Order: sequence, then structure tokens, then C-alpha cells
Amino acid sequence: MLELEANPYLHVGAERRQLERAVVEREYRNVLLKIGRDCISCIEPHLERVELKKLQMLAHPGEPLAHVYFPEESLASVASHIDEKRDVELGLIGREGMTGEAIVLGDDRSPFAIRAQMAGLAWRLDAPLLKAAVEENSQLRSLLLRYVRAQQLQVASTAASNVRGRTYERLARWLLMGFDRIDGDCFRCTHDALAYMVASRRPSVTDAFHLLEEKGAIRSLRNVVVIRNLEKLQDIAGSSYGLAEREYARLLGTDFRDHNKRYTNEVPPELFTEDVPHDEGEQPPAPA
Repeated sequence: MLELEANPYLHVGAERRQLERAVVEREYRNVLLKIGRDCISCIEPHLERVELKKLQMLAHPGEPLAHVYFPEESLASVASHIDEKRDVELGLIGREGMTGEAIVLGDDRSPFAIRAQMAGLAWRLDAPLLKAAVEENSQLRSLLLRYVRAQQLQVASTAASNVRGRTYERLARWLLMGFDRIDGDCFRCTHDALAYMVASRRPSVTDAFHLLEEKGAIRSLRNVVVIRNLEKLQDIAGSSYGLAEREYARLLGTDFRDHNKRYTNEVPPELFTEDVPHDEGEQPPAPA
């Protein structure tokens, strides 16, 4: 008599067929999973849809990665820990990508922290499963390596912007990056958190907000930012914005910004609203 249980990967019966139908019927918002439909069959049955909580740690610096995440509605940020009071934001990950790019490169950890910057849905996959999949599936490996390249260019653009960009240019860039990765045309954010994101002090960010409003690029009301004129905001950001986005489109064959839904009637998502550390001796600024 054939012992099916001897092979843990061999499943039969109604439960298996039901799982296969559910996988086939999935509609992904994550762009990598959507465009990679032909090469993700090896990991697709293992993807688990989860709700990420705001500020949830997705990866601790220097520790082996347990999971990788493919955001659908959530956002994740990558941060470098400078000292006990300072972190520096390096990159932003939304539905265009994935966390845990170290796995794709053959590593099992990252020196940087990754946390959910905005709550929402994501697909979770065990890191060892992805490691095995990219080693065996050349198509999947090629797709994810091209994404990793695009993400590296985003990090490089952030570094250049932080060194050479003026505060209002850096602010415009981060607002565009947030807008690119959410549905609708507005989101909640605080001046405190955005000062942290753009590596500037809060008064400078407040002045930058006023400048962007005067130019008609945004409207800011009670910590809700509405993008009024996308082209003006892009002009203000200048060369600090656009290179990584264009390279993503070239490498992946699609512009991830085209996969969003605009003009929704939903409550604006909370983006960049967490409390942030302040320098020693400095009093936390008053709410915006």
C-alpha cells in the first residue's frame, strides 16, 4: 500500500484542491506578487495574509530574519540606529516591494531595523522558505534581485537628498514617496515625525510646510495632508525625487505608482505619525 504520508510535500483530497483554488483566485495588490504571478507558484501556498500594527517591528538589526513581508496596504520603513537617541530613516517599502531583501542576496539578517510605519494588510512568508525558493527558482530570483536593485537606488537617493537637499525639497520628496504607496490623495502625518524622517528640526519642517502650501502643492489641516498639485510637488522636490521611481519601472517593467487607487472616500491613513526621539535637553515641540 502506498504511504502518502512519507512525503510531507504530497497532499491529496478536497482540502488540497480547495487550497489550490483559493491560491488561483487571489488578487494581489502587492506589485511584486502581481507581476510575478508566473514565478511565485513555489511560495504562493505559503503566503499568509496578516494585519500589521503601527510601529510593529518586522526585523531587528543583526538578528536572523524570521519572516519577509509583501505589503498591500501597509508601509514599512528601514532605519539605521545611530545611538540611543537617534535613528536615521533609509528607505520606505510599500506595495511596490518587500522586506527582507537580505534573504534574496543570500544573507539571513540585516544591520538595519524594519518596522511598520503605517498599519495595514501584508502577505507574510517564512524567511527560510523564500531562501530555498530563490535558490531553486531562477525566475523568482531574477525578479526579486531586480527589486533589490531598485530599492538600493531609493536608499542612495535618500542619502543624496539628506546631504544636499534643502528641507522643503526633502519634505516634498517624502510626501511624494508616501503618496506613491497609498490609495487616495491624503494622509495623516505630524510635523514631529516628518522632521524625523527628513533629518531636520521641527521648526524647519513647519516652515517647509508653509512654503509647500503657499505654492499650492499641498493643503495641511490638523495633521492631514492633502496633495493638491502633484506636478508642483514634484517640481519642488527636484532631482531628489524620480530617479529611483524611474529605475523601478525600467527594472520591473511597470510603474508601481500606476497600481494605486485615487480619490477614495475612506478616512485618511495614518502615515508618519509616531512619536519620535528628541535630542538630550531639548523639550518636545508643541503639537502641530
